[in-house]
Amino acid sequence: MERIGGKDAKISLYGRQSNSGTYVFFREFLVKADYSPHTKEMNGNAQIVEAIKKDKDGIGYVAVGYVVNEKDEVMPWNKNY
Repeated sequence: MERIGGKDAKISLYGRQSNSGTYVFFREFLVKADYSPHTKEMNGNAQIVEAIKKDKDGIGYVAVGYVVNEKDEVMPWNKNY
C-alpha cells in the first residue's frame, strides 16, 4: 500500500445520497463497487465541501462543476487553476 502523506488516522468518508446522479456516476465509473457503509451521505455538494473543511481527516467527492477556490468562490469547471 502506498502512503500519500499525512498522519495515520481513520479517514471520514463523505458522499452524496443514493438519488444523486453524482452518487451513481462515481460508484459505477470510479469506485466500481458499493460504497463503504461508513460513508456519510450528504444532501448536496455544498454540504460535502463544508463537512470536509471541518474534518481534517475527511475525504469526499463533488460534481465536476462544483469547484471552490481559497476564497470560497465557486469556480467554473472549464478553467484551469
